[in-house]
Amino acid sequence: MFNKIILATDGSKDALKAASVCKELLDKNPEATLLVVHARSHLPGVTGIEIGQSTMDDPRIDTAQYGTLDVTMVNEYLTSVAKSTIGSTTKLFESYEDRVSSAIETGDPAPVIADKAREIGADLVVVGSRGHTGIGSLFMGSVSTKIVQIAPCSVMVVR
Repeated sequence: MFNKIILATDGSKDALKAASVCKELLDKNPEATLLVVHARSHLPGVTGIEIGQSTMDDPRIDTAQYGTLDVTMVNEYLTSVAKSTIGSTTKLFESYEDRVSSAIETGDPAPVIADKAREIGADLVVVGSRGHTGIGSLFMGSVSTKIVQIAPCSVMVVR
C-alpha cells in the first residue's frame, strides 16, 4: 500500500482526474499522506536569468535591441497562478486536511517532482497524462513522461 503520495498538479483537467485518484487512495489507506506539488518553470527564452531579476540588471541582455522584460512582474504573476492552482486543488481535499499538505516549487517540473519524492521518501507520484495546452504546454512539455523516467518511486499516470 502507498503511504506517502505526491500529487503533481498544474491545474489541468487531467491533473484534476489525478486528484480524484488520490482521494480514492487516501480513502483506502487511512495512514497515507498526500503532498500536492505545483512546480512552475522558469520563463522560456530567459535561460540564465534568475527569476525576480530585472533584465536591466543583467549585462547579458542587450536592452537597446530587445527592450526590457520586467521579470519581477512575470514572477509575481506566475506565483499567483501557482497559488491559485494549489488552492483549488487542495480545496478538493478539505475532508483530509490533517493528511494533506502542499508545496509550490520553482524549476523544471519533472526534476522538481522527482527531487521532492526523494526528499519525503514518497512511495507514489500521481500525475495527469497531459498538462495545459497552448501557452501552458510551452511551460510544461511532457512532464508526465519525464517524471516516469526519473522518479525514484512508482508513478501513476492518470488519463
